[in-house]
Amino acid sequence: MGRWWGSMSGSIQNKRVKAKILVLSLLVSFISIGIPQNSNATDGAGVWAVVDSAGTVTNVVVCTQAVCGGGTIGGDRVVPQIAPNPITNDAQGQGSFIGNESAGIRVTESNGVFTVHENVRINSSETEVKIDDKNKTTTTILEVSVPVTSRSFSYEDTIGKTYTEIKLKNESYDDSKPTNILVTKKTSNSVSSESLSIFGRKTASELDIILVENETNLLISKINVLLKLLGNWIK
Repeated sequence: MGRWWGSMSGSIQNKRVKAKILVLSLLVSFISIGIPQNSNATDGAGVWAVVDSAGTVTNVVVCTQAVCGGGTIGGDRVVPQIAPNPITNDAQGQGSFIGNESAGIRVTESNGVFTVHENVRINSSETEVKIDDKNKTTTTILEVSVPVTSRSFSYEDTIGKTYTEIKLKNESYDDSKPTNILVTKKTSNSVSSESLSIFGRKTASELDIILVENETNLLISKINVLLKLLGNWIK
């Protein structure tokens, strides 16, 4: 894959030609790609989304603020999506978010906020390790699995991060599928666990009542951590 070099001088036609040359390649949805490093870059190349009139991301290109900062390229509206790699100051190793109709994925943009519409499970976990005064270790593993239908992020959320470090915010959930919670407690001579599947979002109070009704004492003892892992799934 080649690099693009050139100044912004010349006619509008030259600018368009250079802009087209800068469109190095399409990025495959959710896959990181490699771009040759430009160690002399002063205006780092990032990933820009091509957005149609309906707000759907139809394509992504590697571009710079100098070329795409006007908001259009080749007659298409473009919006910055992924910031340059914080180490290389270009698009090396950065990926993109673009729809994939056959996989049931659609990406939209509105006022700089990108929303990824897809049906996925978001898994989160936390591990607690405690050592008592007799030097005995207790390890508690907390896990939640939430059915999500859409997540969002903005360009600002990607600044200073590599592609794998970008965190998307859960926006909507699939109430027809269960949210699963599991707590496992391990000691040197025993293992105990409790799990529960819950349909539909709940408030913290409603979740507490469900845990009590199901006599899940281990889950109850870790309610605060579970609430943190569930995030905005909690009403």
